[in-house]
Amino acid sequence: MKKFLTSMFQDERGAVSHKRMIGTLCTVILCIALITKVTVSETLVHAVEGIAIACIVGTTLDKFSFKESSLTKENGNS
Repeated sequence: MKKFLTSMFQDERGAVSHKRMIGTLCTVILCIALITKVTVSETLVHAVEGIAIACIVGTTLDKFSFKESSLTKENGNS
């Protein structure tokens, strides 16, 4: 279980992805706040929601972004 949870927050290279951690943390906090019916300002809820969405979308875009080819690296082109 621990291996699964740590792999969930790693990117393709095996490094810790802060976007995944922050997105998950924001989602968990929102769920807890809404389930326990804690009184929170609407602006704060929208801000945390926006951060969570931005992190999850950013992680998804990283997954499908185009990687630099090895040929480009060998030629020294950027």
